[in-house]
Amino acid sequence: ETGTTVLVKGLHRRATANTLRASLDGIGLGGKFDLIYVPMDVRRGAEKCVARGIAVINFRSHEAAVQFQDAAPQFRLRGVWARVQGAQDTIQEFYDKVQERDLAAYADPSCRPWRFGEAGVEGQPIPPPPSAGAS
Repeated sequence: ETGTTVLVKGLHRRATANTLRASLDGIGLGGKFDLIYVPMDVRRGAEKCVARGIAVINFRSHEAAVQFQDAAPQFRLRGVWARVQGAQDTIQEFYDKVQERDLAAYADPSCRPWRFGEAGVEGQPIPPPPSAGAS
């Protein structure tokens, strides 16, 4: 098996990419992932984004993904292989799905996937989706 992208279930509704990053660092997985996406419920009008209780993490190796899946139950989480594999394909799927929704809600960086460098510490949100009026 060669999967590197894991769908995480059971997250707290206040989870963010940075809180999940800190948890990964705490269990020895710092620097072993390059993408964290915590899907947010953006249908709450003017309220801040609220996590849906799931996340997608792309690990740099299959071994790191398996290490996470083995550790997840001790945190009352469940990790399963994501349908879409790889950081770039996960980002593309995000952009494709966002086009069907309210684009303005994704101006908030916490509502977008985050990319992480080798250290796994310095994260940056991906750019916001193009505006609905862009051609």
